[in-house]
Amino acid sequence: MSNTRASHNICALGRVLVGNGAEIMRCIIECWIPAEDGNCSILDGTLPVKIKNYLDAVKPEAVYFTVRDGQRTMIAVVNIPSEDKMVAMTEPLWLDWNASVSVTPAMSLADLQKSGKDMEKLAKDRQG
Repeated sequence: MSNTRASHNICALGRVLVGNGAEIMRCIIECWIPAEDGNCSILDGTLPVKIKNYLDAVKPEAVYFTVRDGQRTMIAVVNIPSEDKMVAMTEPLWLDWNASVSVTPAMSLADLQKSGKDMEKLAKDRQG
């Protein structure tokens, strides 16, 4: 996979309030690590350390590792407290692995359920 696949999309979905009243943006970060860079990190022993350091820094709600289009892939669900924090969430992936990175806004089921009135209004506006 080339680095042109997914540079990064701005996470622009509305904010979600958390228990302490702070607002966050829940996003899915997908990271595709080119084979050569991943191989070098495995062979020099830095891959596990870099992954641990990244996850310790971004504190994801969930993280998954898989293969997509032949590339090592990490998918992390993160809460981004403000737009300026996107740098801390994405730059390590580019710097450590020359990765392609995608940042996509996401909603939980509870977020989707809260949008019911908006959906009803949109449907009503289009019916008439």
